[in-house]
Amino acid sequence: MIHRKRFIIAAFALLVMSVTAYGQANQKAQQRREAIIEAVKAIGLDQDQVAKIREIRRERPPEGTQGRARRDWRAGIAAKLMAVLNAEQKTNLEEVKAAGADSKAFEGAVLLGLAQRPRQN
Repeated sequence: MIHRKRFIIAAFALLVMSVTAYGQANQKAQQRREAIIEAVKAIGLDQDQVAKIREIRRERPPEGTQGRARRDWRAGIAAKLMAVLNAEQKTNLEEVKAAGADSKAFEGAVLLGLAQRPRQN
């Protein structure tokens, strides 16, 4: 009987912990969505451009690509992403970058692949 009680208590504790973890993951995903929406608004992207950016971001490097070849591939992806933007949007992106890493729009631009977080030494 005592083992059964302990088992039920342990199972309940695991259930509570898993629900809490799911809620935290859900909250993180919501924060990412909000940041992307903020960036889309700040930069002035339309839905077609967002779709093109997503398509570009799904591209993967050829298998075994490393070193200089991988850096060149990344530079090509960055160029494709910037080609999606018009001149006004590029200016808006620079303003978002200038706002700094604490900005929600900046975080969204990073998630879209249009900006990079500053490197920490």
